[in-house]
Amino acid sequence: MRAARSAAGVGGALIGLIVLLVVPGRADAAPSAGDVLLADPGAGWALVSETPGRLDSLSRLYESELGNLLLSITPVTDPPGVDTMFDLVMGGNVGFDIVPEPSLGLGVWLVEPGSEVGAGGFSALMFASRDHLFNFSLSTGSGAAIDGPAFLLDLADRQIAQAGGQPPPEEPADPDRTAAEAEVVALLPEAPAGFGLTLSSTVAGDDELDAADEVGSEVARFVFDRSTTASRLWSDDTGGLIGAVSITRYPYDIIAATSLGIAADSESVEVVSTDALSDVADVVAYTGTGDAANQIGTSFRRGDHYVLVLTEHTGDVPAERAAALAAELTRATAARLPAGSSDPYRFPDTPSKLMGLGMTAAIVTAAAGGSALIARLRARRVRRAWSGGELPPPVVDDANHGTVVALDADAQRLRRQGAIVAIGQLLTVNVIIVALAGDFAWRGAIVAVIALVVGLLLTHWWQRHELGLLGSKAPPRELVLPRPAGAIVGVLALAVIGVGIAYLLKGLRYVVLNPTLAQLKWSDLLGIAPRTVGYAFGIAGFIVFMIGAWLFRLARSLSRSGTKRVLEVDGRRAALYLRSFADDSIPLPSIASARRPLFELFSLRGADPFEESIAWELNTYGPVVAVGRPGRSLASLGAAREHLADDTWRDQVANRMEEAGVIAVATGETDGLAWELGQVVNGGHLQKTFFVFPPVAPDAVGRRWEHTAASLTEAGQTVGPLPVPASLIHTVRLDTDGTVNVTFASRRDEATYRTAVDYALSPEEPRVDPA
Repeated sequence: MRAARSAAGVGGALIGLIVLLVVPGRADAAPSAGDVLLADPGAGWALVSETPGRLDSLSRLYESELGNLLLSITPVTDPPGVDTMFDLVMGGNVGFDIVPEPSLGLGVWLVEPGSEVGAGGFSALMFASRDHLFNFSLSTGSGAAIDGPAFLLDLADRQIAQAGGQPPPEEPADPDRTAAEAEVVALLPEAPAGFGLTLSSTVAGDDELDAADEVGSEVARFVFDRSTTASRLWSDDTGGLIGAVSITRYPYDIIAATSLGIAADSESVEVVSTDALSDVADVVAYTGTGDAANQIGTSFRRGDHYVLVLTEHTGDVPAERAAALAAELTRATAARLPAGSSDPYRFPDTPSKLMGLGMTAAIVTAAAGGSALIARLRARRVRRAWSGGELPPPVVDDANHGTVVALDADAQRLRRQGAIVAIGQLLTVNVIIVALAGDFAWRGAIVAVIALVVGLLLTHWWQRHELGLLGSKAPPRELVLPRPAGAIVGVLALAVIGVGIAYLLKGLRYVVLNPTLAQLKWSDLLGIAPRTVGYAFGIAGFIVFMIGAWLFRLARSLSRSGTKRVLEVDGRRAALYLRSFADDSIPLPSIASARRPLFELFSLRGADPFEESIAWELNTYGPVVAVGRPGRSLASLGAAREHLADDTWRDQVANRMEEAGVIAVATGETDGLAWELGQVVNGGHLQKTFFVFPPVAPDAVGRRWEHTAASLTEAGQTVGPLPVPASLIHTVRLDTDGTVNVTFASRRDEATYRTAVDYALSPEEPRVDPA
């Protein structure tokens, strides 16, 4: 009986120590050991005791008139798998001879040295099922009427059937894997002298981070497939002192650092002082608690190598001796490892669902705020490029009898009004993204669609409200279906925007939260660290989003109707916009406004073509049309384009002037524009015409007005002096007697020009409501 208990005890101790070395936690936990282990060994056997052990192991002791029977079970996860565990245990059998049992897939007899199986009434059989290791021992008198080996084999067959069958055939060794294992084995130390360690076993296998370590079973499997572990165990002759070292090379430094962090924070051990190991950086030393109180260990890492050292002492071996062995093994192992980072890493706490949604909303809001900031900086660059930018308040010439309207106050109110819709759009986008990112299944999709509709309706309603703040209220518009090309590109743009936002958020999540299986797969595919995957996804998502925003703007351009279609669906008299073709690309700093659709909330442009702001406000007075630049067919987001033949364009422009209710002329220096100014005067259209000073450098503004005034004078129209410096003027209207009526502001942006257009065309209308 003593030998049976000794065999079972040593085997159980080795299994427990090896499992602790190879598996930091438990993934895909097997069924309860008590449900798997045989409960009825046969007639005449009575259960005496049932003793649970570490790592869900269990032992049952039975007695009968024939003798004593000890049945022990230890669940084994995959990884490391029963093959690896069985080899490890057999390599450290501690004082017993091994006799293979050919009738079992994995099975051996443990016999006293120099004895035979069943000799002296003692039989001990170790074997495996698919997910468990078993140790069955029988001790009887030498003359007992029972065949011990045959009895244990029968129990083993019954046990394997109950536990799910024989272990699967061992897969052929992977040459690459074997080479990797050999490299890790070479890092293992030799047995330190002075501790009487005479027995040893070395096995290379696999390792993993585990579901219990907060990374998920699929992540554990992925890491296991790409990790290599080598373990070496030593024991003295009695099994009273056991030492072991396990080295795992993970695919990424962060996994090794995480393993060290888990060891340092484990609640199943007591972390102790490391003063005796001050020469090993960031080492964690600890002693076991509870059933593992006789264990002493350390953990540390170097780069992607993680080391676990364990010692176990029993009987008369003092704890100080085991601690000294652990320290020697730690130093010896550290001296053999390649250099690398040694610090631990701790996963941030996984946020609650509510906190996660709040974090998503915060990220979206921060992205919108960052986009707005970048846009403002780019707008400032545009203003600085005018070599005058924002100018001091002018001195008004009181001798001039025309009207002089300062725009700054009303423009500032318009900017504040535009911020309201931007806030509404931001709330809408937050609801859409949170609903889609919150794992709400179909309910989230419904909420996202509703929020999208609400956002579009809000923007549309605020467009009409915003257009009516200054001048004439815009009439309802006919629904005009977009051109097919624009619709197709629009759908593509929305898809690209969605992908960009998804990957931007995914990248931020990869950086902040725990690694996922998908993240590790990308890391493996790209050959970069998991956190670098997050940065790459975030940057790529942002770039894709910007491409989507550009495509959406292109779709809006392609969707625009030509002059003919615009005039068909809008019965008002047209607003004709005349300019030099080169002015189509002049940028104007933009503002938060309902003019910008919901999906341009994150735009970084900061400036749009000058014409767009003029055309947007002119549209409240009539459908805006312009002559298209020769050779350019892409529609503008400003005036509807009409491409005219070279031999007829003058006649057609003259006809447009006759039909127009409003004519806006951007001052310039071209001969074509000079002819158009002559036609304005000679055709009697001056009363419905106003002049816009484009946002260019101050000296260029002055030259343009001089050329415009000279062209008007040549056509017979008197032009009075400007009451304000030309560099500040936005619009001019001329009375027939030459009196000049101007609007001016100390800066030039979308707000000042839209305000200027309304003042130029409807001076009697109320202005922006100060409230």
